[in-house]
Order: sequence, then structure tokens, then C-alpha cells
Amino acid sequence: MYQNLEYFNENHVFLRFNGLVDLYFERISKEKTGLDLENQIKEFLSYHEEFLFKASQVSNCVSKMKQILDLIKKQFQEVIETSRIEHDKNPECPVIQIPKNAMMLFGTTFTNEFLTSISPFLKDLITLQNRFLFILGIFMNIINLPDVFSKFFDEKDRPTPSLNRFKDKVKYLSRTYWIKHAKKLRRYRNIDEHRFNLLFNSGIDEDGSFHLYLPDDPDVDNITDCTFNEKIDAFPFFTDELNAFTKYVDDVLEFLKIPEKKFAPGLWMINLKELADFEIGSCISMVQFGGKLICLYRQDEEGHVTLNEIPLNIREMTIKI
Repeated sequence: MYQNLEYFNENHVFLRFNGLVDLYFERISKEKTGLDLENQIKEFLSYHEEFLFKASQVSNCVSKMKQILDLIKKQFQEVIETSRIEHDKNPECPVIQIPKNAMMLFGTTFTNEFLTSISPFLKDLITLQNRFLFILGIFMNIINLPDVFSKFFDEKDRPTPSLNRFKDKVKYLSRTYWIKHAKKLRRYRNIDEHRFNLLFNSGIDEDGSFHLYLPDDPDVDNITDCTFNEKIDAFPFFTDELNAFTKYVDDVLEFLKIPEKKFAPGLWMINLKELADFEIGSCISMVQFGGKLICLYRQDEEGHVTLNEIPLNIREMTIKI
């Protein structure tokens, strides 16, 4: 996850969400003491880190899908070129051609890897939707909020009493995002989880571009009733949905005057053992952050730590199946 925090810095993503932490600590330390303070901080940090982990996963997923689509196109072009070479050697060997505006079934390890990314993306982005207002409620001391985003709206998309506990601008931004983006995405997730496989209408076009088309109606119940006249291409649709969500989060937090804060290595890297388990001078954790390994060492009995960076020469490895 933590190498993605550098990606968030570089692409200016979720920096205001990161800025919530210091402001929350400042507020809660004035209201709570002792064990109550410790427990509330742990609760907030656990939700905060889960959110960033899911954000990291969906960002990784979109980046991975883009790379896979490029590889599929290159792979298909190589197949076409090979078929032409074989045809030149033996005219009886057919040349592979796809009619204009048609789509051919094309299945390889790369296409399978692309398709298996769809369900995790939908699941994780929906989780992010569910968590945001819930975490914001903890930050603003608004308790007993639902942890499902759809429960902030009624059947006619009007704010429920839970959403009405927030300021008008937050209500407006949340309702706008729900109507324009979140609601439709959740309906596709519901198809994928509860009705039928979304992955059946996929293939490659004459240019070698791979497409997965989503049903025109995200409320369709049966696979036999699906139509694809609108050509809703999954990858650009998902990319737009992720961008819409990050903008929604940033717009809400900007309105609340939450400052941006860049991600940096810190004690969030210690999450498996207590500091007391380590001797003074020993390495507590070693985690990739961009192109570096960040190493934390226990400095003294008081719990201070020192940080050291080690360049990571091998950043990417391909695992062949």
C-alpha cells in the first residue's frame, strides 16, 4: 500500500483526506483523556487507514487495467503480423481480419487478468463510498451514522435525516455525486454480485483494442434481456467513476477548510507488533515508499524512532502464470 501514498502525492489525490488526521488529534485531545482518548484515536486511525488501503487498491486496479489493455493491443497486433507472414509463405493460411465496427472474441492470459479486475474494483470503490461520510462523521463528532452510502438517500434520492445532519453544502455535494455517479455504479455492482456475470460481452475490435461493454440498463434482471446500444465501455467508465469520487471527497473537504497534507513515512508503518517487542537499535519495520525502502529503528526506552531510507533498485517484477 505505502508505495501508493507517493502516487497520491504526485497526483494530488486524497491529500485533504490525509489532512483530517492532525485536525482530529487536535480536537479530540482537548475533549478526551487517558484510555478514552487512546481508543478514539485508534478507531479513527483504523478507519482512516482502511480507506487509504482501499483507495490504493482501486488506484492500482485502474493503473493495472490500463497497462493490460496496452499489452492486449500489442499482443493482438503481433498475432495479425504473424498471420500475414504465414500467409505470404503459404497462401492457404488465412489472414486474420476483423470487419469494421465488429468485435471478435479474444481470450488470452492478459484478457483474463483484465476481466478478473472488474469485481474487485467495483467492490472496493463501493466500500470507499460507504466509508467517507461515516469517517467524516467521526471527525465532526456526528455519531450513529449509517455505514452504507445509499442509506443517506431515500427512494426518490432525497436526503435522509442522517444526511441532513451535515451542512447544506456537504448535503448538496453528496446528493449530486450520488445521482450522477454513485447510484449507477452500485447498480452495476449489484448485477455483478447478485444477478449474473458482467464479463460476457467482451472482445477486440479491428484496431486491436479490447472492450468490455456494460449493459445499457444497470437494473436489468436477466442476462438475456441485456442490450448494449449505448456502448458503455467498462474501463473509461470506471476511470471516470474513480475520478468523480476523488473529486467529491476533495470538494467536501475543501468546503470544510481541511488543509492538504502530503503523505510521508511515519509510525503508521508499525502495525504488526508493539514497539516494546523490539530492542533498542533494532529495525522495527521496513516498507516500500515509492522507490525507497523506509526503515524505522527503535531509538530509546521512551519510544522514539529513527528513520533511514534505502534505495530500492528492483521496483517491479512480472509474475508469470
